[in-house]
Amino acid sequence: AYTLEQGFVYIGANIENISDGKPLALDGYTDMATGTTTPADNNAAAAGWGMQVGYGVFDFLELGLSLPFYYESEVDGTNLEGTGLGDIQGSAKISVPLNLPIFLSFEGDIYAPTGTKSRGFRPRHAWFIEQEKPSYAYTSGNFTLAATSFISVDFFGILLWNNFGSYLTPMGSGSNVFL
Repeated sequence: AYTLEQGFVYIGANIENISDGKPLALDGYTDMATGTTTPADNNAAAAGWGMQVGYGVFDFLELGLSLPFYYESEVDGTNLEGTGLGDIQGSAKISVPLNLPIFLSFEGDIYAPTGTKSRGFRPRHAWFIEQEKPSYAYTSGNFTLAATSFISVDFFGILLWNNFGSYLTPMGSGSNVFL
């Protein structure tokens, strides 16, 4: 539930890799345009990496930007392999001073649909999956808004408990996600 201190700049990067030997999908890949289904039972590797930057405008206000990139290796019978951009995320986080060992903050996020639609097999977020509509692995295809509340409780400097709750809605899709 903490925010960056005023004037503090955070720059970070992350990477993840998936190659678990499990089938990519139980029913394979269905091309919505042609209606054909391609079995996808190889253990194609996938990776994601991203860059983040945050800035403490005030001790209680932090602004951030995140840019993800994704990779999917060969998926039999498709041309979905390759690298692509994900949806850019902008955020604003406000902390609430309580003068207690309890810390609260609230964050608003907007995701711009900048992700690649022609690559990828594994959807990177649950809200990228549409029922009865085209879905994409690297983008929701819609602007998406999220609101998150954070709480941290400091138990005598020995134990720090953190928790959060979120509400997310892709604009124009009718799908809402609670985390």
